[in-house]
Amino acid sequence: MKEMTGLFAMIPGEIFLDESLNAKERLVLAVLYFHRNQRTGECFPSLSRIARCSSLSLKTVKRTISSLEARGRLERKNRFSSSGDPDSNQYLLRGWGQADPTPGHTDPTVGSHRPGGWGQGDPLTYDLNKEEEQKNLPPQSPVLEPKPQPRKNIHEETVRVAFEKFWALFPKRQGKKAAFEAFSGLFPAALGAELLNQRLQNIGGQAVLYADSVQGTEPKYIKNPVNWLRSIDPDEEATIEEETWVRVEEAE
Repeated sequence: MKEMTGLFAMIPGEIFLDESLNAKERLVLAVLYFHRNQRTGECFPSLSRIARCSSLSLKTVKRTISSLEARGRLERKNRFSSSGDPDSNQYLLRGWGQADPTPGHTDPTVGSHRPGGWGQGDPLTYDLNKEEEQKNLPPQSPVLEPKPQPRKNIHEETVRVAFEKFWALFPKRQGKKAAFEAFSGLFPAALGAELLNQRLQNIGGQAVLYADSVQGTEPKYIKNPVNWLRSIDPDEEATIEEETWVRVEEAE
């Protein structure tokens, strides 16, 4: 926190004489008056700053401000930054300002050594509030740009996803590990994206047609997936009504 020297604020005596106010309410009001802009009657200290200046907990400060607001001692409005994020509240206090007719209390600079007092337009108050807010922000990890996936990884992931779809639609599920090896063997890493896509469509179409052809057949007469994969021609086109596989884009 920046060191503040030579500052003072004029606080209404009724704050200390009003028996309806408790000690915590008097402390919070005193802090708000210390930050108050004497011309507008407004102030903008953050909750953490009010807690620091009053030696009260943040929870107590929130509860006390709500109590003062309910009793008409202050007005509170939410504020937001230019980016839409919540900012420190605006508090409006009455009396002891430029418009206050009380004799001897028309000096707009009372309470601050800066013209305009400790209001929104005062750069020192703004800096202090932002400093407090930054202290309360949770630590953030640096944002790293995602590294592009190597072509090999993209190829392997595409084949793995396509196999899971094949496995779900094939009429017999037996020997999944061997079937995956046979399935992967139909898509060597050097296969271009266009041919890879064509083979995916061909195998998917053939699998759908085979599943339709063996409906109602006893399981013992249905080929195991690995044997069926070894028996097909992956470049033989098979037309089905619905496209089954996810396409791979050509690498630039």
